[in-house]
Amino acid sequence: MTWDSYFVGHSYGGPFAALTHAYNGEIFAWYNAAGIARRYTIKGHQYTYAYGPPDIPPPGTAAQFQTCLTPNGSRIITFYAVSP
Repeated sequence: MTWDSYFVGHSYGGPFAALTHAYNGEIFAWYNAAGIARRYTIKGHQYTYAYGPPDIPPPGTAAQFQTCLTPNGSRIITFYAVSP
């Protein structure tokens, strides 16, 4: 793998609800269990279908964030992020 983290979360009533409104260039922080923040900048995204072929992240991707766009999870979006 060329990235260090892959995050998956529910957007319908779940922790990734706000992710469906994210945009390229947005900077955000993820906090680990110890409360240490790690900053990421969204550099791109891809729309796919569940159970389809795996996404291949662009070079330089540090983390991917995936969430569903439909209630049944059949359509998903994956954001590619870099560490600033």
